[in-house]
Amino acid sequence: MPDVFVDDIALNGLAAERPEEFHMPTERLTRKIEPEHVAANWKKWGLGGEAAL
Repeated sequence: MPDVFVDDIALNGLAAERPEEFHMPTERLTRKIEPEHVAANWKKWGLGGEAAL
């Protein structure tokens, strides 16, 4: 498991042990993904170039 996921694994374990302390949404929030948003996100995270969709 990559180190980057260690905190997520610990949080998932905690949520499984104590579900009453965590809120799970009943409806998934969605939005239309625009190519400009993808490109801006790639730039934000230093992934460079145009996003290929």
